[in-house]
Amino acid sequence: MKKKEEDFNEIVKMYYEKVYNLTKKILKDKDSAFDATQEIFIKVYKNLNKFQGRSSIFTWIYRIAVNHCLNLLKKEKRIINEELDLEKISSPFDVEKEYENKRLKELIEKYLEKLAPLEKTVFLLYHSDGLKIKEICEVLKLKEGTIKSTLFNAHKKLAKFLERKI
Repeated sequence: MKKKEEDFNEIVKMYYEKVYNLTKKILKDKDSAFDATQEIFIKVYKNLNKFQGRSSIFTWIYRIAVNHCLNLLKKEKRIINEELDLEKISSPFDVEKEYENKRLKELIEKYLEKLAPLEKTVFLLYHSDGLKIKEICEVLKLKEGTIKSTLFNAHKKLAKFLERKI
């Protein structure tokens, strides 16, 4: 039992911040994200003995986190309103470009709300969290073709929305 607690404490140290940031992006509320993160790590602790090592521990925890957040959203019947952390491309001295980038970020955040939950989740896991397609497959337990087509559709829809606005 002591070994399990030591392993769990190490897991929390390694992944707490990543899981919290993920829940914050999906739930769009710091308090809800904090609560969800606590609930996720309780699930991780309770199911640690069920982890079989077929994927990395990181992927396994992310799968639990994504599923937990999506279930919360379904229960609350809320629309996912993600916060996208886009990197600035312009230099600090290029005010016009900075304004354009800020406007583009705001538009993308706005139009992410119009995507289906799976499209938004895949888009965020890929772009915000930097997961590779295969990692997203493991997290969501979906085939590679499904993830690729979902990501393609998300890009296509966002481009269409942005084309009308810009």
